[in-house]
Parts: sequence; structure tokens; C-alpha cells
Amino acid sequence: MNKQKTILAIHPNQAGFGYAVFDSPSQLEDFGMVYIQPISNTKSLVRIKQYIDYFNPIEIAVKEPSDRCSPRIQKLIDSISQLARTADLPVNTYSRADIQNVFEQFEAFSKHQISKRLIEWFPILKPYGFPKRSAQMAEHHYTGLFDALSLGITHYYLLS
Repeated sequence: MNKQKTILAIHPNQAGFGYAVFDSPSQLEDFGMVYIQPISNTKSLVRIKQYIDYFNPIEIAVKEPSDRCSPRIQKLIDSISQLARTADLPVNTYSRADIQNVFEQFEAFSKHQISKRLIEWFPILKPYGFPKRSAQMAEHHYTGLFDALSLGITHYYLLS
């Protein structure tokens, strides 16, 4: 990994959080979904601190809290920002609209279409693809992974 460029993108959700580590927009170093059971912001922050210590990023990208976020997730996002600041890491937040604005340029409008585009760019992600969601379906458990990946790409795209 190239410490000069490494960013850690974190996307908290109802099961834990998705994360992606990039050295550049085309260099995906690591990614995954972390499941926290029972769900706990304290346990999530311990794991996130471990990832910060291990990957040693120069910046953190995290989703911007929205009205649709639960109070627990809003508090976790605030705590992630505080954790990063104590480690002297800049924190960049991106909204769902930011992500959509970046990916619509690549003709990807929904989370499913964004995941398909990311799989095209990073074929290693193919096993994590998920079916298109119908109105009755819950969000697939790998969606958080692709949310974190899209945050990382959005970070590079909007800051370049």
C-alpha cells in the first residue's frame, strides 16, 4: 500500500459497516463487510479503529448522515468523524446525491446499477454481486460493501 494516497471509505448500515481501501481510483487494496452482532456502535468503533491503525490511511470518506439514517447510524457517523479527527485524519462526507451525481456520468443510477459498474471496473467483486431488488425485498447484505466502494470512487472523483 502507498501511504501517500491511501483512503479508507466507511459506510455504516443496520448490520455493521462496509469498508473499502483505495490507493487510487483504480487501485482497490481491500474491501469487505463487517458484521457486528449484537449491533453496537462501541464495537463498530473498535473495529474501525483497528482498520485505521492497520491501513494507515491519509483520509477517511464516510457517508453523510441523512434524514433516512437511524439515530444509531447518525451517532456512529459522528463518532467515526471524531475518531478520525483524534488521529489527525481529514474526514470527507458524501451524500447519496453526490454518489448518484458521480455515477450517473457512467450511466449507473440505482444501487444495483452502481454495483454492476463497480464489478466491471474491479472484476474481483463479481462474487459479491447481488440481484436487482424488488419493492418487497430487503436490501442485500453486500449492499453496504458496494456503498463503501462507491463512496471511495466518489471521493476521488469529486476531489480531482
